[in-house]
Amino acid sequence: MKTTALLALLAALASLSPLVSAQTAMPREVNEERIAAAFADARAALAEHLKVEVDAKFAPRLVSSKDVAARVAEENLPIFRLRQPDAELAKAEAEQAGAAFGQSALAKYTWTTRELLVSAKTWRRQAVQLGRPELTSDETLRAVLVHELVHALDDARHDIGKLLGGMTTVDACLGFTGVLEGHAQLVARRVCELRGWSKGFETLTANIGGLPAGAEAMDPSQLEVLRAQGAINAAPYVAGERFMAAVEARGAEFVARAFQSPPDNPDLLYHPDWYLDPKTRPQPKFALDAAIDVFAAPRSQDEWQVLRMTPPEAQLESSLLRLPPERAREALRGRVASRTIVLQPRADLNSKLLSAVVHEFADEAALGRFVAAGTELSALRDDDMRKAERVVRLKELTTRSIDAAAHKGRIDRRSLANGTFEFVATLALLARGPVYIELVFSNEAIEDDALLALADRMFDAAKPAITTR
Repeated sequence: MKTTALLALLAALASLSPLVSAQTAMPREVNEERIAAAFADARAALAEHLKVEVDAKFAPRLVSSKDVAARVAEENLPIFRLRQPDAELAKAEAEQAGAAFGQSALAKYTWTTRELLVSAKTWRRQAVQLGRPELTSDETLRAVLVHELVHALDDARHDIGKLLGGMTTVDACLGFTGVLEGHAQLVARRVCELRGWSKGFETLTANIGGLPAGAEAMDPSQLEVLRAQGAINAAPYVAGERFMAAVEARGAEFVARAFQSPPDNPDLLYHPDWYLDPKTRPQPKFALDAAIDVFAAPRSQDEWQVLRMTPPEAQLESSLLRLPPERAREALRGRVASRTIVLQPRADLNSKLLSAVVHEFADEAALGRFVAAGTELSALRDDDMRKAERVVRLKELTTRSIDAAAHKGRIDRRSLANGTFEFVATLALLARGPVYIELVFSNEAIEDDALLALADRMFDAAKPAITTR
């Protein structure tokens, strides 16, 4: 199914142009005086609601976007070390991610220096660029600071930096992020309701992963990527809040447990019952990571940037946004587990993209629903990309059906153009029993026989129990 695979390809190759807002209302200035007043109100509200004193040392410090970027890079370095064994390269990747975050961050509690940073210029610039003047309202300023101060309180209780430093997988980091952001959202929503700042809270939440003004006029492929990225960015906040609400319903001790022993997998954020009662969690019958290992084996991490993870459910859902909601939910019903890997050459990250997604379904009927939805989506996307004005244009498509004893599915080869840059993207979609593999080789040549042999090795590695029909 062309879901996470195609979105990864489009995200790497589609150039997202800045949008000019049609809004006429101008945002208000965000200055030290307004931030100080918002902090005083947010601090008092939290003290009243939580019956705890918020230390005055957390008074916001106005900084530049570069200052925010530096702190984000520093505190997220442990995550990048999990995916990059070279210390200098891990540092460089963390700095790159920090710089990207700093360009859009309004405020940030940083647990490395235990302070609350606010970028006033970025705050107003975001409101202008996104066409959301309400981002600079008094209510939104207070909602944002309440959210960040909850992080400060949680850090004082649980030591966020220590917990994050103990994470050993990207999946664990994603699960912990859901706990962290979900709890801040849960508390902030309640505090804002009590203080009459709900409109500000909704503005804050809508801004996380929301589409900017004028987005509907974008190229459909760009819009799909933007929506998918937005859904993924919002997932720790939205799914995390629902998760923490379910955890909190069991009692305060379960909230503490969520911080000290967070979900080891982002799937648990969407299924808090699996976290609260592990016996209810479906257990994969197949070794999906072993299949991923086969895909990665020929390529050195010295030359290729490698990301392994469990694709968050939000990522899978976002790939189905063109379908009616009920159809999308039905397509994912019966999915037991998924694992993915993305490889890009370190010398030029945008020159090539290789990826594999391995899914396990409860049965072949569930897999069939997933495949049918993917076939429908592929046709929609291909029709869009055939239009001359599209950013990523489809010049030619060839499809080969595969109906062998070892696997069934198809191989698509698309000749694509992005401006003057032309390339071939090969997509293999193959099933054996209830296991489904999506392989993408973008701007990397591979013959059909080699592709099918690779898939067979991956299926074989995913044993113990795959059987052919």
